[in-house]
Amino acid sequence: IGRQAFQAEADRIRSETGPFILFNTNYASINSIWGELENVYRLVTFAGLIDKDDPNAQRIFESWIAWENTNFAHLSHVLVWAAANVKSHKVVLRPHPGERVEHWERLAGNNPNVVIVPKSHPMPWIMASDLLIHTSCTTGLEAVLLDKPALNIEPYQDPAGDRITSLVNPTVKSSAEAIPAMARFLTSGDGLVADNEKCRQALEQYFPHYHEGGAAEAIARE
Repeated sequence: IGRQAFQAEADRIRSETGPFILFNTNYASINSIWGELENVYRLVTFAGLIDKDDPNAQRIFESWIAWENTNFAHLSHVLVWAAANVKSHKVVLRPHPGERVEHWERLAGNNPNVVIVPKSHPMPWIMASDLLIHTSCTTGLEAVLLDKPALNIEPYQDPAGDRITSLVNPTVKSSAEAIPAMARFLTSGDGLVADNEKCRQALEQYFPHYHEGGAAEAIARE
């Protein structure tokens, strides 16, 4: 039922854009609309994500930043490679709403094969795509629930805690692994991205009976 609300928009996107790979980013600390890292630190402590009275608060924050920087480097490499080498698909980039789009415009905006769509809703873009590339982003879970292939790049575990995307999406540790996996899937439809039985099992474990419909409908029936 939920995907029906986005189907017309997804169809329009597909018609206008053609086949595309979707890159979703999640670097709202290091590429933040709130400016310098000091501002981001004040925001996360004010929101209670980090206890400012914890003597390790600054170290915890710095570990988050290091994780974002690592992911950022790997995804940027794959994005630039795809823009230059993939001829069968457009490259669509959806920056996180908390990110500055100017960075991505400087990195890839001049490439005619790249489309940047800031402040856009993820659902219709995921539904219209042929493959989603991300770095431990929640849209990886949304993709698999929408029956869309996704590839997660996770060089190392998020210091803030486990992320389910590494279990429900095929996951690689580097751009060097991601590029051939992406290229193989786009050319032949097989390989790591398609061979995801373990991912389906993990999804069933954490979201049992997910294929039977939304939770609201189940609650209403009961």
